Amino acid sequence: MAHRTAIERLAHAGAVPTTALAVLTELFRDWRSPLAKSALEVIEWYFTGSPEGVQERRCRRTGTANATA
Repeated sequence: MAHRTAIERLAHAGAVPTTALAVLTELFRDWRSPLAKSALEVIEWYFTGSPEGVQERRCRRTGTANATA
């Protein structure tokens, strides 16, 4: 609850809520970079191992909005 309240306060102040995955993918303009391999490992972990990734996959599969984002 406290996390959700903090996000809402930031949004009210003008911040745009986003995910770490969105920030990470925006950092790479050129995916041929030597650092891209490390970034792809993090992305793979996000979608296969993190609770947030599991929830996101579930929402995409069912077509529902992600209530935790």
